[in-house]
Amino acid sequence: MFRRLSPFRTGVQILAAIVLLVTSTVSDAQARTFKQTVASGKTTLVNWHHRIRQDCKIQPISLDIVKQPQNGVVTAKLSRRKLDRKTAGNLRHCYGKTAVFIEVYYKSNKGFKGKDSFSYKRVSPQSNDKWNRHVVKMNITVK
Repeated sequence: MFRRLSPFRTGVQILAAIVLLVTSTVSDAQARTFKQTVASGKTTLVNWHHRIRQDCKIQPISLDIVKQPQNGVVTAKLSRRKLDRKTAGNLRHCYGKTAVFIEVYYKSNKGFKGKDSFSYKRVSPQSNDKWNRHVVKMNITVK
């Protein structure tokens, strides 16, 4: 009626469950997915990034394309704009300061309508930047 569990076997099962949980949590944390709807054939801003230290100093960043879209092109452009509530996040003391942004643009092939996607990494020269290992996936609906 009752099945006796071996402490070793139970320990291995628990350890395997913990490893699986940690692995899936890390994977989920390292991939961010965004959705955008764009007009066919028009260059559209679909995302942006910046890197600012706690003292409001601008840090350099770039983009590495991991997967190109099948039905369009991705371009990046540097821009300067003032930080506001949305762009400064929890760095409220940086509101109003000018920062350098990398803007991510998508343009579908002429006449294409449907779904497309691409992915990239936001990269900084600092090896300890936790966002360097995160992949951003963009799911695009073209109308």
